[in-house]
Amino acid sequence: MLIPKKDRRLIYEYLFTNGVLVAAKNVNLPKHSDELPVKNLYVTKLAQSLTSKGFIKETFAWQHHYYYLTDAGINYLREALGAPAEVVPSTLKEKARPARPTSLPERRGPPRGGFRGGDREGYRRNNKEGAAPGGFAPRFAGNAEGGERPARSAEGGDRPRRFGGRGGAPRGDRAPAQPSA
Repeated sequence: MLIPKKDRRLIYEYLFTNGVLVAAKNVNLPKHSDELPVKNLYVTKLAQSLTSKGFIKETFAWQHHYYYLTDAGINYLREALGAPAEVVPSTLKEKARPARPTSLPERRGPPRGGFRGGDREGYRRNNKEGAAPGGFAPRFAGNAEGGERPARSAEGGDRPRRFGGRGGAPRGDRAPAQPSA
């Protein structure tokens, strides 16, 4: 695809400066982003070309293409842009890390108990072993109201129906099969 020189140069500069490039899958966007004011189609097609040459690597996730410069791509863009050898993408620059403290800060307050020992006895109760407090004695026999279960009648009228077979008809309500004569 033919891409205007000024747009190609803008994309190259952006990619070389940051070392990475993100492009939405939608190639019909009129503008890639505020930082890169070129058509998204140009960005996607130029990145596709650089990927086929091995200058960038591509990862696709969640409807976005993620492009990363390789070492060969850095050399190619450096030649294309006429940049000196000292200039490198921001992904390769070392960030200044804050110095680590040489000693740990001093603890304030009383020492805390670990897994063994400590203040565990403070919240344990001294009641009878295994007994519920206050005479709590639940009873689980019977129905939910606490009474006894109702007795079943002889013909089983209050018995729950069991469904079975393919038709879904209750088993107890079927008439026995009559032999045909």
